[in-house]
Amino acid sequence: AWTIARGTATDFERKLHATAHSTDPRLRQIAAHALGKLRDDAAFNQLSKLLADPDPAVRREAATAIGRIRRTESTPTLLTALKDSLDDRF
Repeated sequence: AWTIARGTATDFERKLHATAHSTDPRLRQIAAHALGKLRDDAAFNQLSKLLADPDPAVRREAATAIGRIRRTESTPTLLTALKDSLDDRF
């Protein structure tokens, strides 16, 4: 809320997109969660890349966020990610 109050929603979304590239997996997970809550259609490609993140919690949150966005290409993207991560406990 503090970030939103300091700038426009576009500034906030830009910061979330930048945070999705953080070296800290917790920040990437938070960014994916927030982008999904915003149903930010522009974040689809970035979230798709997070499906290959080395951290399983980030991948899980990216998959959830993609599901919230509900683009037609979501299904094949999520199925591919599921197939590629069958060893994950998430």
